[in-house]
Amino acid sequence: MKMNEYDAIIAGGGPAGSTAGYLLSRAGRKTVIIDKRIFPRKKLCAGLITYKTIRLIERVFGETPDSLKQRGIINFGSDKFEVFYRQKSLALNHSVYPFYFIDRYLYDDFLLKKAEEAGADVITGEKVVSCDTSLCEVTTSSGKRLKGKFIIGADGINSVVRRHFPKERFNENLWTEELGIAREMLIERGAVKFDVTHPMIFFGFINYGYAWIFPNREKLVIGICGVRRKMKKEIAGSFNEFLSAIGLHELKNKRLEGYTLPMGNFIRHPVCGNVALVGDAAGFADPIFGEGIFYAQRSAELASEAIDIFLRNKKRFDDLYSEMLQKHIMTELVSAKRHRSFFYNPLSCYYLGAFFRNFGKESAETIHGIRSHMGLKKQRDLNF
Repeated sequence: MKMNEYDAIIAGGGPAGSTAGYLLSRAGRKTVIIDKRIFPRKKLCAGLITYKTIRLIERVFGETPDSLKQRGIINFGSDKFEVFYRQKSLALNHSVYPFYFIDRYLYDDFLLKKAEEAGADVITGEKVVSCDTSLCEVTTSSGKRLKGKFIIGADGINSVVRRHFPKERFNENLWTEELGIAREMLIERGAVKFDVTHPMIFFGFINYGYAWIFPNREKLVIGICGVRRKMKKEIAGSFNEFLSAIGLHELKNKRLEGYTLPMGNFIRHPVCGNVALVGDAAGFADPIFGEGIFYAQRSAELASEAIDIFLRNKKRFDDLYSEMLQKHIMTELVSAKRHRSFFYNPLSCYYLGAFFRNFGKESAETIHGIRSHMGLKKQRDLNF
């Protein structure tokens, strides 16, 4: 079978893959995106996006909150957030910038179309089944063979590209232990007896994790997640306890959706020659709250920039991408992981309320990327 050749082969058409495909195609690079699903497709995700994500969307795609609202992609926003320890409200704080909630079904499809309009070839309904990291070649489930100067693994938490990395490149046991396990349901607003106008975060129902209620225009996203190795009981039992505590015990038998997510298992050097991992495939998500959309798109932006620099100047790609990650992403992930025990330790419940009451503004700014996890300092580089 004929071997199709590209500057960059991207496995995965989610926000990370589409961002990389858009940027590389716009730079004149011959690019292909391969995804096992047909778009638009359902995607489990709490759907919260922050200020740093909005800035990236504006910078890369020229889109604004207003333009995304007009398309129905952003369906709710709130400038408040509330933190609980079990049923007790610890703090209701205002945020300097709204938390927005998106419909991933629409968001992911919109970004993939952006990449296609920029010139990327898009292959959907086919899975990458093998990846040769030394030759930069992939084979799809239909037997297509593609060769690239680069491969970007944007194929999520169960990345096929990552599985073909040499074993010494990352600690597989640590990867598994630090995975987050999540359960989630989407319900009508009328199913609850209280009005939800802002994101609500609940500590104390699961060891080393949290539960949440996130508002959408017509529905509510209710979920729970925790770090796998720290769980003391089955997540379904913790979720049922949470539902009972908030007066939704009748939903215990409702079907739950489940997924895994990065919560501290980030790979520090997710690159092998000219093959790079981005987003969930590299474990890039906030180790405290699991926010992954920003880190997916930002790492894809960095990988695209490193590829373009290499193709223009022939600088060593693996070193360049690793340096960019260290500067713009890794220091925040490391710092957040170092601090997360404060939020997840049951003994910290006595201090959480005081922390969020006294540092509510700074906490919101940290989540939004305006401040750093390192000492709540203001960020110099708001591109993060």
